[in-house]
Amino acid sequence: MPKRARLIAFEGCDGTGKTTQAALLTKRLKAEGFRVKMLKFPNYDSPSSGPAKMYLDGELAKDPNAISPYAASMLYAVDRFCSYRSDWKKDYEDGVLLVSDRYTTSNMIFQGAKLHDPERKAYLAWLKDAEYGKLGLPIPDLVFYLDLPVEVSEKLVRQRSDKTGQGEDIHEIDLDYQQAVHDAGLEIAQNEGWTVINCAKNGLLMPPDELSDIIRSKIKN
Repeated sequence: MPKRARLIAFEGCDGTGKTTQAALLTKRLKAEGFRVKMLKFPNYDSPSSGPAKMYLDGELAKDPNAISPYAASMLYAVDRFCSYRSDWKKDYEDGVLLVSDRYTTSNMIFQGAKLHDPERKAYLAWLKDAEYGKLGLPIPDLVFYLDLPVEVSEKLVRQRSDKTGQGEDIHEIDLDYQQAVHDAGLEIAQNEGWTVINCAKNGLLMPPDELSDIIRSKIKN
């Protein structure tokens, strides 16, 4: 029998610091002696992310709402399935602690934002069955939802875009969509029992190390 594995996922709107916090948690858990591996989705190092990248780059539609949440979810799910089978399945089964920057949970909030109940509830049930059931992907043990006002996260996304020279994707550039994702994300996080972390301090994103300390304190074992 495989050892008991742990999978921790970071979720939230664009610009909330998910990548930074996943990396910081990975680093400090390794320093504490844990066997840890960080995952990131979409996995842009793999060709499996191609369809998801086409979607985000606006090659399928310029408006994210023009693509069905079911169709968009499949593009991301394929990338996760390929990553799992080719990269981290053995780590998971061997009990390595996995820290993921986005996961199935991103489909839940970014695609779920396109729907309202009862359609959203039906979509979430379909998604869990598709990714956790049909594709056999592990269910995360703990999900951190990083909450930040949209006006703050949107400013950070634009600053990052200017710094890197990379344009914003169809999710990032649509402020109304980001607001819908934020609102849907909070509702879904509460319904799913995720750990919601308020990342704002004095109208800005909390300093990374301070936020990392809060996150570490939420992991009991």
